[in-house]
Amino acid sequence: MEALSKGEHGLLYGVRVVELGTDLAPALAAMMLAEHGAQVVRLVDGAHPPVDPVLDAVTARGKTELEVSGTRGLSELLALADVVIAPRESYPETAIQAARKTNPGLVTCRVAPFPEGHPLTGLPGHEPIPSMAGYLYNKIIGQPYYHTFAIASVLAGQYAAIGIAAALVARESTRRGQHVETSLFESSIAAQVLQVLIKAGIPRGFVPLRMVGSPFMRAWECSDGRYVYLHITMPKHNAAMLDQLERNGYGPQVASLRALMSEQTRRDPSMVGSISEAEQLKAIYAEIFLSKPAHEWETLFGDHLCCIKIRTIDEWLEASREAGMSDATLVKDPVFGELVTPGALVEPLHARVFVGPRSPGRLEEVLARWQKGHGPRWEDSPPQTLSNPLAGVRVVDLSRIIAGPCAARVLAELGADVLSINSESRLDWSLSFHLIFNAGKRSVTLDFTDAAGKERLWAVLRDFGPDILVHNYRHLDLARSIGVGPEQVREQFPAITYTHVNAYGNHGVWKDRPGFEQVVQAVSGIQVGYARGGRPTLLPSPVIDIGCGLLGAFGSLLGLYHRHRTGVGAAVTTHLTSVAVLLQLRQVAAYQRSACLARAKQAGSKIGFDPSREILSGILLARGESVCVAGSRGDLTRWLAFLGQPGFADRVAASIGGRIGRGVADEAPELAALRVTLA
Repeated sequence: MEALSKGEHGLLYGVRVVELGTDLAPALAAMMLAEHGAQVVRLVDGAHPPVDPVLDAVTARGKTELEVSGTRGLSELLALADVVIAPRESYPETAIQAARKTNPGLVTCRVAPFPEGHPLTGLPGHEPIPSMAGYLYNKIIGQPYYHTFAIASVLAGQYAAIGIAAALVARESTRRGQHVETSLFESSIAAQVLQVLIKAGIPRGFVPLRMVGSPFMRAWECSDGRYVYLHITMPKHNAAMLDQLERNGYGPQVASLRALMSEQTRRDPSMVGSISEAEQLKAIYAEIFLSKPAHEWETLFGDHLCCIKIRTIDEWLEASREAGMSDATLVKDPVFGELVTPGALVEPLHARVFVGPRSPGRLEEVLARWQKGHGPRWEDSPPQTLSNPLAGVRVVDLSRIIAGPCAARVLAELGADVLSINSESRLDWSLSFHLIFNAGKRSVTLDFTDAAGKERLWAVLRDFGPDILVHNYRHLDLARSIGVGPEQVREQFPAITYTHVNAYGNHGVWKDRPGFEQVVQAVSGIQVGYARGGRPTLLPSPVIDIGCGLLGAFGSLLGLYHRHRTGVGAAVTTHLTSVAVLLQLRQVAAYQRSACLARAKQAGSKIGFDPSREILSGILLARGESVCVAGSRGDLTRWLAFLGQPGFADRVAASIGGRIGRGVADEAPELAALRVTLA
């Protein structure tokens, strides 16, 4: 990844950001701004170090850190800033309100565990609490299932970055800043949008439950004890799998599979005709996959079909870098030395991004630099009115399924006029996705697979005159072959923002491979992490798709902001596996924590990991009801003593979730004793 050199402008060049606190969601929002050239100054309170200093360093990449006491220098920084981001606990209401009087262009952003006025607002901000309240641990059937993925924080950080970018776009017209609010609770709810339809929609709402039983969308054990994930739910993919198996010596098994498949299964492999048929098909596939190790199956099928070796996050961090992808990168941190951090989340095709280490700074130097480069004084401009941030913006959405449509839906929610153009589909599950992720759009069906259809498509585009085009074709060369590559679109619409969403990005040997949410969960470590031992298990929510859609919306807004300031369009890309790494940031920190702390100690640093402050969390049953338990080791020690169980805290760490970022031992005897105490 090439860093932004001096004199080279990112899409947010010149934007000045103040970040307060150490919460994960605001830190991610600021990190997203920093990678596009925004000058992010992070105020660090040396008297209150972060709970996890390695995770803190990962999310501080690309920022300038100022160690201050209290709110020293805050007023001076806010007077010159474009954006301030803070969690609820660190939100200095008085200082910000005062700053807006002298700096009316200031965009303010607050990220809280719960929205203002929510009955649980007073609870501690530990992520599992709003996640539990937002149903993030719920399954379609059965008791809630605890996991340690930072879904609420990651989505809240993305929503915050989107809100900030939209406010910057609107400021170009209104000449005034806006206030942006989001919460971990609301982000948890947003992650459950598909589950709402599954539970409430009759009869189509039960379609995904039928998909669970399909042998064409599941993990298969291989001869080496590892697993591959198979996802061949489109008729053409299923046919191609059978043909290739037959060519590789599995003729008898393929004959049996074809004889068993009903017409319903051939038409839609995700909806097998009957339970009996599904079980018989599974038995044959189990025999097939047990005949080779996982990596051989991936080598045989992975380039053209979704048949991928299931990996851990540690393996994916290494494999993605070896493959030349941008999911993770190494930076030279001033405290920990070599540090693995996420790569660029949104990549412009014609501009560089900044993905580098954090750097220490001095308040006086930052103030001098910001005063020297101070831009237009917003108070000198009369305010203008705007009905919503994207009023008058036109978006064409050529994407399908979830990630791309989610990006365009967010733009519609911000006021854009969005036209969805898709070919007709007779697959039942596609209607569910259409209803959810094309909400707020106009939509038409158009087959543009032949020359006449492509001509009709371009007639629609010219008539509509889009400011943004979104698509999620597998790779850019496929888009070019259809006639909607970035060069072709920008030739007709030079000022357009061209947004491309795919599975594996546009770099490295994986870029041409097909991918879906389930497959990316498998390859990136999420299925292994969610299973907590045993057979890899699908996390039952399309959180990677949704997160990638949010990145697509953010990239589209970056392009709009760039056009407002320069008159020039932009092309941006993002992909699913980068979101999968984001969702496992705590695991990324744990993967390298010991080595980082050892290097810091060797260099003379006193930074360490304080066990008494680590957050323990999990889900317990109390009188038949599921409850979320979360708190620092010190708080839990006092709580357990109050319950009459002194000395439990050290032993209960593993049994109620262990450190956030590690597994859960559900059947530990300490947990059973604690359940008895709660009951």
